Amino acid sequence: KAVGYVRSTAVLRTFLALGMPWSALYLAVVIPRCIRDFVYRTVAKHRLAVFGTNGGECALPDSVTRRRIGRALPAGLVD
Repeated sequence: KAVGYVRSTAVLRTFLALGMPWSALYLAVVIPRCIRDFVYRTVAKHRLAVFGTNGGECALPDSVTRRRIGRALPAGLVD
């Protein structure tokens, strides 16, 4: 049976899957979900002000990286 997680629980489960030292953050699961989700929503709301943006541009992989992952760029895009 597949299980889905949302908001703070999804983040904590991701940390758990990453292994140490990140999995230690899973201990925050003891904090009530309503508080964790409030913090999650607050960070999500202000993430661009805190972390900034990349100017709206998506980085394209160089030819070496494309070869490593086995994908080509769509026609019309250049390095």
